[in-house]
Amino acid sequence: MRCAGTEFPTAMKTNTILLTAGLFALATAATARAEVDFAKQIAPILEKRCVECHGAEKKKGKLRLDSRAEAFGKEDVLIAGKADESELYRRVILPADDDDIMPAEGDPLSKAEQDLLRDWINEGAKWPEELVLGGQADAPAQVAIEWPPEHKASDAEKKAVAKLNELGIAVRPIAQNSTWLTANLRVYSGEFNDELVTALGQVTGLVDLNLANTKINDAMLAKLAPLKNLMTLHLENTQVTDTGLKHLAGMEYLHYLNLYGTAITDEGLAQLKDHQRLRKLYAWQTKATAEGATKLKESNPDLSVNLGESLIVVAEKKEEEKKEGEKK
Repeated sequence: MRCAGTEFPTAMKTNTILLTAGLFALATAATARAEVDFAKQIAPILEKRCVECHGAEKKKGKLRLDSRAEAFGKEDVLIAGKADESELYRRVILPADDDDIMPAEGDPLSKAEQDLLRDWINEGAKWPEELVLGGQADAPAQVAIEWPPEHKASDAEKKAVAKLNELGIAVRPIAQNSTWLTANLRVYSGEFNDELVTALGQVTGLVDLNLANTKINDAMLAKLAPLKNLMTLHLENTQVTDTGLKHLAGMEYLHYLNLYGTAITDEGLAQLKDHQRLRKLYAWQTKATAEGATKLKESNPDLSVNLGESLIVVAEKKEEEKKEGEKK
């Protein structure tokens, strides 16, 4: 017969193993936290709280935070992997009464927003080149391209603009004294519905429209078909598919189209072959392929199609194949 003392150590060992396993599981779960998504989590913060003072139109302190190139072009503003040494993060966590706090106007960032910025920077501050905030870096006014004929707003359009303004959507001139308009709904927090999209479709003076991260879908895009003067259109991270792209057919002045993070395929790219003024197309993280992009470029040689690294690899392979052919 065993005495109780001989079994106690074994029980202790078992409990210790279980406790250790539990702690390890908790640590693993913490480590497995999803990586911060720039487009969905960081871009809205920068666009809502930073770009107004640090964008293409207003460059406070000669600092711009509307594109990767601009943000990383200023020394020490963002240091990938080192949030504590990044001036942007250091400024947003300053006390509310500090003269150097960012943003300088309005409430400080929430603790959750501060933590997101910290984690994003520490994870490498990944910022896709094609994601430009505010739509201004690629605004038509800054690119020497063909503009639509002169526009004069109708009474119906003026009423639609007034309605959108009531909903909290700023529809404003693309430049001082211009009749052409721009609207940015990327960080719009109100209800995104058919009524809103119908009103947008009546603002035919729009040349710059940002619908990134909204609930726009194929059916809603049909309501925007009247916007034949559109030159810049952001549809990244939306529910738009190949079916919806047919509604862009009448937008003959379109020169910039961002479809990043949508479900479009090569079939969708093929629908853009008649857009001869299109110069920049972003289709990274979609189902479109390099082959589809190449076919599209055949119909529009001046078009730049960005598919991320896949297109670059294909280009390199073609160059290698060409060199191999020359050797033979």
